[in-house]
Amino acid sequence: VVYTTPSPNEPDTALEPNHTKFIFVDDKRQGEYGGEIEFRARLEHAISGNFFGTRSKAASGIESQTLTTPSLHPEQSDPVPVVLLVVEGGPNTLRTVYNAVFKHNIPAVFFEGTGRCCDLFAKAVRCYEEYTKTPEDVAETSQATQSPCPEEIKNKLREALNKELCEIGGVTNVSQASKDTSTSEKLTPIMETKSQEVDSIDYFESVYRCVTQRQKFLNIVSLNTKSPVEPDIDLTILKALLKATSGCSVNKTNEEQKHEQFRLALEWNRVDIVKNEIMKKDEDWTSTNLNDLFERALTNSRTEFVKLFLDHDFPLTDFI
Repeated sequence: VVYTTPSPNEPDTALEPNHTKFIFVDDKRQGEYGGEIEFRARLEHAISGNFFGTRSKAASGIESQTLTTPSLHPEQSDPVPVVLLVVEGGPNTLRTVYNAVFKHNIPAVFFEGTGRCCDLFAKAVRCYEEYTKTPEDVAETSQATQSPCPEEIKNKLREALNKELCEIGGVTNVSQASKDTSTSEKLTPIMETKSQEVDSIDYFESVYRCVTQRQKFLNIVSLNTKSPVEPDIDLTILKALLKATSGCSVNKTNEEQKHEQFRLALEWNRVDIVKNEIMKKDEDWTSTNLNDLFERALTNSRTEFVKLFLDHDFPLTDFI
């Protein structure tokens, strides 16, 4: 299909030329952005099959519909991990991140240096880590009195992100605007009236919730032009999945989590990740049932993985 280049004066938006597949969502609105955000989050959640575990109690009050199309969940198929890749982005991208990360526990990878939404989250993650870090030289008995309280950290973070929030929201002073907003409004990132959705969002509150309650789902890739080494995007995505699956559900044992992580590394053909990140102890090889993964390594001719199994005295009695 050949698409013509639209005129700059036309109100419509052209399809992204760097993508090959598209899903069109019709919510009956015309000339507006963001109509697909809620559906996209539900679709991603349905595809992933709740791969990253149940939501925490903090999000239990947020009700969301789920897709139950049988074809999305064949009983014998493996769950499909989903990762949200974020490049630059504005208000609707922030909403997309919030819906994916906070509501549905889907990890996101932000490319810092591309601007706006990505730079906002990158700075938020780093600042929050800095503000919540306890000085090593502070005695254990005095940490409680010297460590800042959560409200102080929140206000400090709001001030630090003021510039980035202004770029997202198009206002002159987000810090002051947020202080003038009632608590009930701040805790409602998506309002009932669709026409007022974007204008009514407290962007800081959405970012703050993600940073404080879903930090392990936020991953930053720095596109520093001065660095001679290009970032390994594939490795970053894999590590984002590994981090998200680590302790993601109270319903999964440590062995089950390691099994899932091992399978992901096998699919990526990254034996180094298995050695350095997943199966770091000898007992990991004896406590985790790896028969199906060894068979998969044989079937897919993953010779490095087969060698790794044999190096750890994997029993071959079931395969002879």
